[in-house]
Amino acid sequence: MKKLLQLFTGIVLLGTLGFFMLRETLPPCSDEIISTTYIAVVTAIALESEPFKDLLEGNETCTSGGIAYTVGNLEGKNILMFLSGVGPDEVEKVIRQTLTTFTIDRVVFSGVAGGVDTALQLGDTVVAREWLDVRTGERVTTDADLIKKMEQFEGVRVVPLGATVDSFVSDRTTLPNGVSVVDMETATIALLAKEFGVPFLAFRSASDFADDGGTDATFRIAAEASASATVRFILESELN
Repeated sequence: MKKLLQLFTGIVLLGTLGFFMLRETLPPCSDEIISTTYIAVVTAIALESEPFKDLLEGNETCTSGGIAYTVGNLEGKNILMFLSGVGPDEVEKVIRQTLTTFTIDRVVFSGVAGGVDTALQLGDTVVAREWLDVRTGERVTTDADLIKKMEQFEGVRVVPLGATVDSFVSDRTTLPNGVSVVDMETATIALLAKEFGVPFLAFRSASDFADDGGTDATFRIAAEASASATVRFILESELN
């Protein structure tokens, strides 16, 4: 876990630096962009968004409220892609501003997570029935119709519970019973999506385990696995 923590920290720092450098050179989002209805695809860091870049047609990148957004088309579906940042506090600011500014039909998160359930393997992609904010004890349930679809969705496991924390976890015994995966963003996004009345689904792929760290390779494999599931979900679902 320590090795992966160092790797992840380095990725975040490099991604953050690149984000701020890019943001300073981008034009503001036009009224036309802001008024369009989108499926929002959210990742925490740039590495998790890389698999999507070549799939979107007509990419255009702009800023609104200091946040960089990429808009594009995925086989007829309008996509708004952006980084949430890492950690509940940063995520809350970014998601709240996005849902306030844009018209969002659905929010889909794609990214890696720490595996807690010993039945999971590195690279396994999961959708949780419920997400727990460990800091506050708040829970939010994933839409029942979406869960029903996910139960028939090839390559994705439906698990009972995912947890969101505000710091990296190195000991799975510190987490509540029943948690399958742990991250630093999902519960915050799910709670905000519920507040705004926007359907939400998160695909999380296990990149490491609390007591058995992964590698750069497993991190990338997990990011690609969650992205693949996200794209298939968008294309196979009846979304505009």
